[in-house]
Amino acid sequence: MAHPAQLYNTIKDKAFAVLHRDGKVKAYHYLDGQKITLPIKAWYGLKAELDFFTGYQREFPLTPSLDYGIKCDFSGFLNNTPCRIDVTTNINFKQLKDYEELQNSSGIPYKIVVMNKETGKMEDVLT
Repeated sequence: MAHPAQLYNTIKDKAFAVLHRDGKVKAYHYLDGQKITLPIKAWYGLKAELDFFTGYQREFPLTPSLDYGIKCDFSGFLNNTPCRIDVTTNINFKQLKDYEELQNSSGIPYKIVVMNKETGKMEDVLT
C-alpha cells in the first residue's frame, strides 16, 4: 500500500499533467474522479491547489512544486517577491512556527494562501 503522501503526489502530478496537456475541464474531471481515492480533506486540499493555480498562475507566475516535506505547493512571486507558497483551505491546520524554521534555513520567504473550498477563490495570504 502506498504512503498517503505518495498517493497524493501521484494524483497531483497527474492532475497537473492533464491540465497542461488537455486543459482545465479535463483536469477537474480527473480530479473529481479521485474523490473516492483520497481522504476528503486531502481531496479538498488538492482541489484548492488546482483552483489556485488555474485562477492565479499568471498573476503570481506560479510553478507547481512537489512537496517533499518543505510545505511548498508552488513557487512564485507575490508582491513582486519570489517565495514558496503553501495552499490551504483551513489555516487551523497550519503551525506557523514550522514555516519560520523552513524560511530561516532556506532564506526563501514563505506565504500561506487560504482558498475558499466552495468558491475556489483566494481569501487571504499570510506571511
